[in-house]
Amino acid sequence: MIKLILTITLIGYSCSAMSNTFEYDASFRLRHQQVNDQSLKNAKATTLLTRVEGSFITDYELTLFGQYDYVWALDKDSYNSITYFNDHAPIPDPPGGELNQLNLQWQFLVDWRAVVGRQVISFDNERHVGNAAYWQNDQTFDAATLQYRNGFNWQFNYSYVNKVHRIFGDHSIARLPSSDSRYPETLIRPTSELGNHQHNSHLINLSYKFNPNVTISSFAYLVDNKTAAEFSSNTLGLHLEGAAKPDQLKYNYSAEIAWQKDATNNPKNYQAWYLLAELGVQYRSHRLDVGYEYLGDDNNTAFQTSLGTNHKFLGWADVFSRYDELAGLSDTYLSYAGRKAKIRWKLVAHSFESLANNKKLGNELDLELAWRYSRKWEFKLLAAYYQAKDTGLYSNIANFDLSTVEVSASYNF
Repeated sequence: MIKLILTITLIGYSCSAMSNTFEYDASFRLRHQQVNDQSLKNAKATTLLTRVEGSFITDYELTLFGQYDYVWALDKDSYNSITYFNDHAPIPDPPGGELNQLNLQWQFLVDWRAVVGRQVISFDNERHVGNAAYWQNDQTFDAATLQYRNGFNWQFNYSYVNKVHRIFGDHSIARLPSSDSRYPETLIRPTSELGNHQHNSHLINLSYKFNPNVTISSFAYLVDNKTAAEFSSNTLGLHLEGAAKPDQLKYNYSAEIAWQKDATNNPKNYQAWYLLAELGVQYRSHRLDVGYEYLGDDNNTAFQTSLGTNHKFLGWADVFSRYDELAGLSDTYLSYAGRKAKIRWKLVAHSFESLANNKKLGNELDLELAWRYSRKWEFKLLAAYYQAKDTGLYSNIANFDLSTVEVSASYNF
């Protein structure tokens, strides 16, 4: 997978009339991506994301915010965008336009804020709820959100979600187009590939900051997916982030435990656990971390993160990011990150193991190298190589080697 990303952002235009203010931004991201996968045909995609957004801010602590995205694809037939399905390797960056956000925000009683409409929702490290902003079309929510932040210790978030606009876009509808390679056999798209899912879900996150370095959060994500019943679940958990610097060394740690059960209309009957533990040490601009992530399973169903930013976890090659195909596994990883002047780097090694038989699934090595040339320009190299071990133990994609390379240049006004 070779990716070339060019990002241009125009920011800061505003005008005011009386006490009201209007601000608008625009951004562009050009991406060329290639995938080399032993299990499927190689793929390449050249896409351009254009984003325009505006905020109308009134004197009554009300803000109307809108954001529109459009993605152009030069050749949508040379890759599998999931929306336009074929036998090439998947690159879920489908072409088309979408109203990404449109919401009304109200700041009231000093510490309280309400947001109603299409919006971004992200909690903690985005493992369970996030907007998947890595992709050209990110994930947003039709929701009503209530937030409390007292500026010191407590933070409370509650969201009622009516619909989730997923990365596959509005054009990924139930009826397959005739160009779909599966069209002769079926006319109906799998629910896991639909661009929109109807919900009746409640997302609750409460955090407390003991001091500037230690925060603990508790959460209850009650997902009632009306479109894809197999993704309905109740997830309860605790997340801890902390750091200490007694001398020249800074020690970082994070931990999470979560329990998930099938809910409402889910035809599956299961209970599964999630665990995360990470320890790190930092000396000046160099940091070393070791971590362990565990996604349990029960009754042939794995712990699911259907609303999370899954690209951030389990390796950048995205071998295990398809939560609808996920079986129980563990990931032991070691990362090293550093910085010198305008250059920063990160190297991550993963070891994946199947929980079904405690056998090795594969290894992955990820590399990020970034050069911040100026405040406006940044150049980046990303590479990932996944090497399969015991074949036939997991989903089809995990049984084959896969390598990815991404080169990007970004410019921000």
